[in-house]
Amino acid sequence: MKHRILAILASAALLLPLAGCGSEDPLYYRYDYDLSEYITLAEYKNLPVDKVDFTVTDEDVRNQVMSTVMYFAQEVEVDRASAEWDVVKFSCSAVLDGAELPEYSEEEGSLKLGFATYGEAVDKALTGVKAGDTVQAERVLNGPMIDEALAGKTIQYTFNVTSVCETEDPVYNDIFVKAYFGYDTVAEYEESVRQSMIEAAEASRLNTLVAQTWPVVLENTQVLQYPEKEIGQITDQLLAELEAYTSTAGVNFDDYVQLIYGMSGDEFRAHAEEIAQAQVKEDMIVYAIARAENLEISEEVYHEYVHMFMQQLDLDTEEELEQRYTTGAIKEGILGDLVKECIVGYAMEK
Repeated sequence: MKHRILAILASAALLLPLAGCGSEDPLYYRYDYDLSEYITLAEYKNLPVDKVDFTVTDEDVRNQVMSTVMYFAQEVEVDRASAEWDVVKFSCSAVLDGAELPEYSEEEGSLKLGFATYGEAVDKALTGVKAGDTVQAERVLNGPMIDEALAGKTIQYTFNVTSVCETEDPVYNDIFVKAYFGYDTVAEYEESVRQSMIEAAEASRLNTLVAQTWPVVLENTQVLQYPEKEIGQITDQLLAELEAYTSTAGVNFDDYVQLIYGMSGDEFRAHAEEIAQAQVKEDMIVYAIARAENLEISEEVYHEYVHMFMQQLDLDTEEELEQRYTTGAIKEGILGDLVKECIVGYAMEK
């Protein structure tokens, strides 16, 4: 779940003021009052789940290793006819109904034969060619990346072959992993790959279980009343952010929300309050469970998350992150993850 927390963190940072936020203890950072007056918390222990098991096999590790190693394969020009898995380099023109299509013509193009990237007909035409050859082939345009206006149409290619290359696989040994990955031995490198895959598999398993449990708690928790302070803060800030954006862009606020959201200005303001209510409900559930379970964010956990955020945001120091989001906002994001993991833990005890 940790790889998803940046969205939560960004949301928390947007909705929280940068100063005057109270104690840095996340359990009292916000909602430092009796939440039983505002929500009737749903049962969150021992929820039914379809248990999932993500395993990492030796074959999985080998496939991942070789996929990474092959990234470093070299293309070596050869003086022979092209064959499957060779790379053919060329310039080409593409014509449709007698007119050239610049977006499909290339001055320096290449295709690896065997994958039918441009279709079987093009692969067949480019198989057996040598540098200096000119060949023609047709291609039917299809696939998700094709412009709808061109989908299903047939274009005529003229390829001028400039070279034929074969792929020279790297020698996978201790020297290779030392040079490219910084590990002394192949065994060390493969163990690091295994651990990374195990962590990714555990994250996937946890995300799957959270997706089964958190919506149940969210839906079954009853809101008795919304705290006016938090609803007002979030609504005001959402509107202020959008009004500042439209002002800077030089567009009318009402015209903008009508165009983007299909709402009048008044309708969007009411919608902003609905967004705030959804956010506040989720926040109150997190705080209520965190207090009931005495959840704490240790220094070790805090710094683990912080360093992960720094890597994802390409920041060099913790201070840069804390200036961008504030310590309290970071802790609040972490707290949400800990609560969801707690609910999953109870579900797995069944």
